[in-house]
Amino acid sequence: SGACGVGSNFEFNNNLDVAIGAFCATVQGLNQAGLAYTYKYDGTTWGNQKTFNAQSPFAGGRYGTSVSISEDTLMISGEPDQGDNYPQPGNAYIHNAY
Repeated sequence: SGACGVGSNFEFNNNLDVAIGAFCATVQGLNQAGLAYTYKYDGTTWGNQKTFNAQSPFAGGRYGTSVSISEDTLMISGEPDQGDNYPQPGNAYIHNAY
């Protein structure tokens, strides 16, 4: 992770699919709520397979801070909700990548 617009956050799996975290994305008007995407390569082009956001996004949630993809399983991390006795460990979400 890092400051918005700095660095990159992505991971490839063995099938050359990619997961991308966009932790600074605005979601439902909430700054830095974050998104994550999966893309699949068909041998010629990359196509967006799925877009993910937190079930209950919040400003500063930075969903997509870290992503990991293995076969068809996707792990996405985010920050803890600061209203819950912050600081606390962050959150991790497991999804079907496609």
